[in-house]
Amino acid sequence: MKIVESKPIPLAVVVEKLEKKAKESTLEYEQKNTLEYAKKFNIGKKKTKEILKALKEKGMDEEIAVALVNLAPKEPESVKLVGVWKGIEIEEDKAKEIAELFK
Repeated sequence: MKIVESKPIPLAVVVEKLEKKAKESTLEYEQKNTLEYAKKFNIGKKKTKEILKALKEKGMDEEIAVALVNLAPKEPESVKLVGVWKGIEIEEDKAKEIAELFK
């Protein structure tokens, strides 16, 4: 298998794509597990779009914005950890604002 493109996608998109594929054919073991996981932690398509838009307006890069949406951190400390993962510092007040988006 050749990787053509690699980009972060929100769990809402994963659910949508895998459910569509499941209607067309049988999912492989890994795909079934991924769908189950994505359904469990998905915050919903509408809320995903709203939060991604808000994060991008705050200057977040797409990779961090998608990671935040997928993790849905409700505490500022958790938001800051995503920044650490990417090698940036998210200020306390910005982390609080972001965490509020998920409550």
